[in-house]
Amino acid sequence: MYQDIVDNLVLPFGVDKVQGFLTEGNAFYIDLKTGEKFKAFELTEDLRRSEFESICKMIADKLFSA
Repeated sequence: MYQDIVDNLVLPFGVDKVQGFLTEGNAFYIDLKTGEKFKAFELTEDLRRSEFESICKMIADKLFSA
């Protein structure tokens, strides 16, 4: 389900700008080294830890392949 969302995600920065990943409320964010949070997408449900890790890996793979 989240693979399609990540595939269509437009990331206006490179991997060198990323500090980490987090969820807050109903959204998945990419934490940037500048201290800003980039809202990647809305969540449709609460994530299990394994789902969160899977999304992080998908986004990291996308960043490294760009």
